[in-house]
Amino acid sequence: DGLSKHYVTLFMKTIIHDNSTLKCMEPHKNSNWIWVKWSDLNQMKLFAPLKQTVDNSNFNPFIDFTI
Repeated sequence: DGLSKHYVTLFMKTIIHDNSTLKCMEPHKNSNWIWVKWSDLNQMKLFAPLKQTVDNSNFNPFIDFTI
């Protein structure tokens, strides 16, 4: 289409309890949610901009980031 695209990726951090269950509140937009460790992302099929962030940098949103 000749148009350039711009993506914004948001990272969220929270404290959860081991017995927490995720609930998809918009199933028409997303089939499911999962908890994953940042270190496991490089082994997953990811949205291209997120994959580039994980693969091509030392970026870790959880270093020096507190809640």
